[in-house]
Amino acid sequence: MTREVDFDVVREDWSSDKLETGTSVRHKISVNALEFDDEKRQAKPQFKSMYHLIPSKEDQGPPDENFVPGRLTDADVLGQVKFEPLKEPMNIYDVPSEKVLVLTKLFIRQVGRTEKFNKKGFRIFKAILLIAAGTIPYPVPPSLDTKVVSDA
Repeated sequence: MTREVDFDVVREDWSSDKLETGTSVRHKISVNALEFDDEKRQAKPQFKSMYHLIPSKEDQGPPDENFVPGRLTDADVLGQVKFEPLKEPMNIYDVPSEKVLVLTKLFIRQVGRTEKFNKKGFRIFKAILLIAAGTIPYPVPPSLDTKVVSDA
């Protein structure tokens, strides 16, 4: 049985990457809902994502008032852009009712450069992302019937 559970954010941080063009990209995935599978003892997070660009001169151009996010195709990609991951934090969520932690991490696999610009005049990139998520149980407390060795 799968059911929605309440959770607390322990740590949720921004990732950052530097593109070869000099543009800085900050991105963050957040868990906005969490389902728990009782049989598998695993959490199934639902994500929302945010990003922020600090474009280099090369990645600025004429603003496109008609640009609609999410309408890029593979044909719009001119080529791949090399990038350097600067910060790849592990996000942590606590599910007290199930005595588990949920860990998530965002990885950029590929960044494609387009000739399109958004309404601010920032170049549009098409990225392939991978989100890793896992569930780990709380640490088990020491057993009460552990024998204590004395120096007698």
